[in-house]
Amino acid sequence: MKNINFQTSARHAIEDSSEIEANEPLLDGAKYQRSYLHTKKIEKRTLYSRCEEFCFKEFSNNTSPPDQSQFEIRRQVNILKELKDSDHIIRFFGVAHEDSKFYLVTEWMEFGNLHEYYTNYSELIDWNTKIKFALDICRGVAYLHECKILHHDIQSTNILVNRDYKVKIANFGLSKKFSDITRNITHNLENIRYMAPEKLLLDNDDDRNNHNVKKKKVPYDSKCEIYR
Repeated sequence: MKNINFQTSARHAIEDSSEIEANEPLLDGAKYQRSYLHTKKIEKRTLYSRCEEFCFKEFSNNTSPPDQSQFEIRRQVNILKELKDSDHIIRFFGVAHEDSKFYLVTEWMEFGNLHEYYTNYSELIDWNTKIKFALDICRGVAYLHECKILHHDIQSTNILVNRDYKVKIANFGLSKKFSDITRNITHNLENIRYMAPEKLLLDNDDDRNNHNVKKKKVPYDSKCEIYR
């Protein structure tokens, strides 16, 4: 019944994109026991029947209109499902529903994000570790581009570290396919720090017939992600 309701409320948004899948089975969030609250929207839950730990991340757009919220959930889910064959991308298990909220369910990464790891364990990070982390990130970005997907927000808080000291790319809330129409993305001061310089500039678009000079945004491409 939950899955039927999920599909029905999203039907209007689905009509606008052939890439949005109509069927996405929902996990029952109540079956996963909370064991650790990492942040207000991120928590560790344990499925004791399988002795496995998972990350439950509440969708940040739960306050959006229903159609828009459902559309964004499905867009992220479809991207994550396309990236399931890489060990350098966070492992995705599904979407859970509990108390009118939707959660993205992924593997639990014990050391949190890369920024937290550098802050808490700086004394353990030697050059070998830095090179290993850098290679893992580059392989993840390369795989994204092989799949014709742009992450749009590669930064330390979106790189997670597991117990084996392997880093994986996460947080695909701003991601899009190469073929998608570019969406207007609001940049806050935090992610501007990681932005490629050309994205801060405007190109001159000369209309010589009318003697007007218009400004246009530089398109975001794979080169912008390599800079990050």
